[in-house]
Amino acid sequence: MKIRVQVTGGLGNQLFIWAGAHELQRRFNSEVSLIYIHDKNFRSDRDVELWTLSKSCRHTISINVWRKLGIIFQIIDKFQLEKFKLSKSILERLGIYSFNAPTSELIFEKGKPRLIRSYFQRTDIVNSSWNLWSDEVTQFLEELDVSALMLGDSYTAVHVRRGDALNFAESFGVLPVSYFQLEQKEKNPVYLCTDDFELPSEYTSTINPSRVFNPLDSNAWQSLKIFYDSNKFVGANSTLSWWAAYFRSQKGESLTVLPRPWTIQKLGFDEALFVPGVTYRTAGY
Repeated sequence: MKIRVQVTGGLGNQLFIWAGAHELQRRFNSEVSLIYIHDKNFRSDRDVELWTLSKSCRHTISINVWRKLGIIFQIIDKFQLEKFKLSKSILERLGIYSFNAPTSELIFEKGKPRLIRSYFQRTDIVNSSWNLWSDEVTQFLEELDVSALMLGDSYTAVHVRRGDALNFAESFGVLPVSYFQLEQKEKNPVYLCTDDFELPSEYTSTINPSRVFNPLDSNAWQSLKIFYDSNKFVGANSTLSWWAAYFRSQKGESLTVLPRPWTIQKLGFDEALFVPGVTYRTAGY
């Protein structure tokens, strides 16, 4: 029986869901359908960016729009059916699972899942499915054409995430300017990618980038490619940065920096999303 998984978030979140879909297929030997629906988390400024990657997928994983799934979850949320032990147990026996914490483990105590809401944000989930789809995403990134950006062969990439993170500053955290202070003057050009169209001047004066790319200059895949190909990468507490660090670690790149702790509040990310080979710098929230 097909397993359906809700797709949500930007490219970074979607890649975790993509990894989770491959893990579900491996674990249950089932077709997996990723479902994009309009719910309270829907953002019109974010595309289903997995479409392009899915075209090269050799596995029985598809991406679809299924409005009924949205209705089902709306009913579950409206009546808080997952809040109470009995109704939650009944849902899980029907194969309906929700893992509300981004770093939740995939435990299906009541049987095989049919409908899932999860962020799948765990390195162990990515590692267990990596061999299934690593060649697909690696080839996709290697072949992604960013020649129009005129990057050059050697450069340092910096990712400053501020836009939507400002809404969660007290719980998630926005990295201060001091975090992005480069240890020494860079010989290579520095390219700064940010989601903030009005990036405060103290960031640019501290980082001193050769160029700044906002979402109008480079889309999410292109930004990921910039990070992936860089000689050195300084990432933010962003899932897109995490994937850049993970992909770089898989190809043996060592000059990669991520913040620690990942969030102001202790939400389990530091343990769940640890990437070996990455240099962790004090976030300084």
